Amino acid sequence: MVSIGVNASRKPDGTLPESVHNLVQSLIGPHDFAAQSGDDEFLLIYPRERGASAQRRLSQIAQQLWDFQLRSLGSFQILFSWGGVEVRSESIEEAIASASERMQETKRGRKLLTMTSPAAVAETQLRQAV
Repeated sequence: MVSIGVNASRKPDGTLPESVHNLVQSLIGPHDFAAQSGDDEFLLIYPRERGASAQRRLSQIAQQLWDFQLRSLGSFQILFSWGGVEVRSESIEEAIASASERMQETKRGRKLLTMTSPAAVAETQLRQAV
């Protein structure tokens, strides 16, 4: 089970960019499950992953999230936090809470880096000058 937190610039209606939803969709297979569990959080469940296979899946997810962040530079600001937990005998509620807490730990431990394109910097400076 993986919890993904999203800190991103939002569309004018306050929702996340469609590309974020498309990314989450791309992270699941035919036997997996994903849901948006909050305005800025997604929950992914991989029922067939155990042990080393689950670790490999989490590493693949982390790589895809990093790649997405880098590809988004200059388009919009985004920073992912994630946490995973292997579920054995816990209830689904306990597993969700554990994965979400790991994601929150990552979020708290990470310094927010703002990566802005030169065009966005110029636009900000122009607005401040007016």
